[in-house]
Amino acid sequence: ITSSKLVTERIKACTLDGLNYTQAGTPYYASPEVWRDKPYDFKSDVWSLGCITYEMAALHLPFQAKDMASLYKRVIKGEFKPIPRQYSDDLRLIVERMLTVRPLDRVSICKSLEPSPLTSIADSVMYYL
Repeated sequence: ITSSKLVTERIKACTLDGLNYTQAGTPYYASPEVWRDKPYDFKSDVWSLGCITYEMAALHLPFQAKDMASLYKRVIKGEFKPIPRQYSDDLRLIVERMLTVRPLDRVSICKSLEPSPLTSIADSVMYYL
């Protein structure tokens, strides 16, 4: 049995209504390391925050698919369309860095919140959390 099939079967067993929810949350926000059933740390949360930030800006998910196997492949590749041009280059860059497939290359949350035009956006988001 392949790794992707194992992950797909494992998540399928925990889903309600197809792709809606797993025991760990929605698979749409799961990082590549979670999909691969590898150890993960806070960088996985950075990935999820990147997915949410992308969705708020683009009004759609960065990774969409008709089934779990296709979603797995899209997340593992980490390919997505840039957020709309109406947003700043800074926001586009931080989303790209948050959605970097390799965790070691993914931006840390502390680095992403260093003083920049995004700091006020981050403060606003944190206020509502």
